[in-house]
Amino acid sequence: MARSLVAVAALIALLQALPAAAQTHSPIAAVVTSQQAEWTELTPAQQRILMPLADTWSQMENYRREKWLHIAERYPQLSTAQQKRLQERMHAWAAMTPEQRDRARARYRQISRMTPDERAAFKERWNTYQQLPAEEKAKYRSPSSTPRHKKTTPPAAPASASPATMPAR
Repeated sequence: MARSLVAVAALIALLQALPAAAQTHSPIAAVVTSQQAEWTELTPAQQRILMPLADTWSQMENYRREKWLHIAERYPQLSTAQQKRLQERMHAWAAMTPEQRDRARARYRQISRMTPDERAAFKERWNTYQQLPAEEKAKYRSPSSTPRHKKTTPPAAPASASPATMPAR
């Protein structure tokens, strides 16, 4: 659950980092913007920007490809720090399982429906959770939120336990 929340937070920050003013047309997307674009049909610049997604590109739905192509189009207008953050988040997204991505998308939808006050309270709880020691965080994680590369399973936590349901401290 913690990884899903990190992914959701990353997606929210990514969307906030992409300025609406950067909607200008860019030569990066000028060549390939088709929803049907296969990886080999992307421009070298698009492939370089979207490299973390190369392995999963062929399994992606067309509308998701289109969204990533729009992100690649705006990429040159981002600051160096924003570009670095975007690359890190793409790597994290690519490392997630399809189930983790689905949970992250559902969490994003849930957060986007919150009022500003609810979102602020959620962010405060998330920041409190982030400050906890690893042993304490393990109490709130669900078994399905462990990284794929680990062979051990943490102790089972109640399914309802998550940073969103943590008591405020």
